[in-house]
Amino acid sequence: MTDKPIAPTYTSVEDVENLEQYCEGEFHPSHIGDQFHDRYRIVNKLGYGSYSTVWLVKDEQRSQYSSLKITTADYHRNRSERQVLHHLDLTSKGG
Repeated sequence: MTDKPIAPTYTSVEDVENLEQYCEGEFHPSHIGDQFHDRYRIVNKLGYGSYSTVWLVKDEQRSQYSSLKITTADYHRNRSERQVLHHLDLTSKGG
C-alpha cells in the first residue's frame, strides 16, 4: 500500500463567513496551495476576524508548520491590536 498525499480542502460555512469580502481593499483572496515569499505554502484556514485571516502554512525552507496572518487593507484603523502585540513583544524581551 502506498501513501498518497491528501489534498487539503477548505469549505466555507454558510452564514458564518461572507466570501464576497475577499476582494481588493478587504480580505486578500487566498487559497489552499498559494505560496507567499517563495517560502510559506497555505495548508488550511485557522480562522478570521474583522481585520484579518489566519492560515496554517508550511514553511518550506524549515520544513515546519506555522501560522500566517493576512490583514485587510484598512487594518491600520485597528490600532489596539498593534499596541497589544507591541506590548507582548516588549514583555517577552524583558522590557
